[in-house]
Amino acid sequence: ELAMRLNPYHDDWYFAYAVYPNFVARRLETAIAFGLKAPHAATDITAYLAAASAHLGQIEAARRHLTAFREMFRSNIMQGREPTAEEPIRWLLHGNPFSRIEDARFWADGLARAGLVIPNDLWRDFPDGPWPD
Repeated sequence: ELAMRLNPYHDDWYFAYAVYPNFVARRLETAIAFGLKAPHAATDITAYLAAASAHLGQIEAARRHLTAFREMFRSNIMQGREPTAEEPIRWLLHGNPFSRIEDARFWADGLARAGLVIPNDLWRDFPDGPWPD
């Protein structure tokens, strides 16, 4: 937010980077407000929008954001190939390393509520995280 005030002519990706700390701080309405200003600035922004909306009980909006994420993921990350059901969440967690397991689980829980497949063995795949099993 300070960077935005210091540079009022900033690029849209500033909004994208404001989503992450607000989401982790559980300021979900603020995270959504920033994300909606530049939902295509990064592939994972719509995943944050989906999870935040789901946690707020806005399931219809969460599903719309998840659909947008899936489309961007297929295009930007998979280069048009249809991903397996588990690839999106595994990519998201590898690309968005959380320092606290509870934040990663909060995000995954919101994504599951929005309709993303979360495999039962997901947390076993992140042994290098700073969290205990």
